[in-house]
Amino acid sequence: MSSPFLRALGPDAAKLAPVVAALHAGSPRYWTGRVTVRRREGVLAAFACRVAGFPRSMQDAPFGLDIEVGPETEIWTRDFDGHIMRSVLRLTQTGLSERLGVIDLGLCPEFEAGMLSTRVTDAHVFGIIPLPRFALPHGDVRLYQDKKSRYCFDIVGFVPVLGEVIRYSGWLLADPSSR
Repeated sequence: MSSPFLRALGPDAAKLAPVVAALHAGSPRYWTGRVTVRRREGVLAAFACRVAGFPRSMQDAPFGLDIEVGPETEIWTRDFDGHIMRSVLRLTQTGLSERLGVIDLGLCPEFEAGMLSTRVTDAHVFGIIPLPRFALPHGDVRLYQDKKSRYCFDIVGFVPVLGEVIRYSGWLLADPSSR
C-alpha cells in the first residue's frame, strides 16, 4: 500500500531521495531529531499559530514524528519538545487535504530541483467555511535528504497581511527502536 502523500505526488514519488521516500511511506513509523521553531511576535500571529496548533519558539530542541499511514489518510503526530501537534492528511481528487487545528488546507505536493515541496491550493475553517483567495495562508515547504542521509525540513507559514508567522526547520532520522 502506498501512502496518500506518495499517491498524490504521482510518478514523481519515484524520484525522491531514499530517506524522504521512506518517511513519506511511513516506514519506519517513528522518527527523531532536532528542530528550531521561530514564531512571529504579536497577538494576531500568536492567534494564527494557536489556531493551527503550532508550538512556541525554540532553538535546537528535541523533535519526534510518528506517521500512522492508512489507505486514505495519514496521521502525523509531531512532538516539539513536549508540545504535541497532530495533523491528518487525506487523499483528495486534486491532491491532499491537511487538517491543522481548525484549518483544512488543500495541498498539492510537487517535486522540483531534487526537493519535495507543497503548494496550498485552498483552505477551509472548521472544514466548511472557505477562505477567499486573498486570505489564503501559504507556505514555503522544502523537504530533502542531506549528505548525512537525514530527512531535512524547512517549513515557513505565511498569513496575508501578517507575513511570516511560523518557521520550523531541522532534521530527522529513523528511530532505531522502530525498526
